[in-house]
Amino acid sequence: MDIKLDTASIKELIGESIMVSLNTEKRDALIQGALSYLLTKTTNTYNNRQEDSPLESAFKHALGNIAREIATEALEKDERVRETIRKLIVEAVESLLDDKSYNNLVGQISAAITKGLVRDY
Repeated sequence: MDIKLDTASIKELIGESIMVSLNTEKRDALIQGALSYLLTKTTNTYNNRQEDSPLESAFKHALGNIAREIATEALEKDERVRETIRKLIVEAVESLLDDKSYNNLVGQISAAITKGLVRDY
């Protein structure tokens, strides 16, 4: 007899086995621990900054995905939106290329390159 299980089935089977093998007290403690983990913000040890809880992070990720879908749809299907953005980009490029802005931009790029090449050690 050859039995094959996919990863999802194995995970479900293991999860059910664990939950059945625990008494009510241990099961409640496990669920409380899982919820606590999902809701607790963490502190990044590298820069000591407070980070989102796993649940907050998941919601932000999902919200970002939905926002990208909506924006993509609006940009691909609504010609008015595309034309408005096209005009804004053209105006921005034209503004950037006028003499004063252009010279300022060249100066800033030059300064950034110089700063990157000359370092005080």
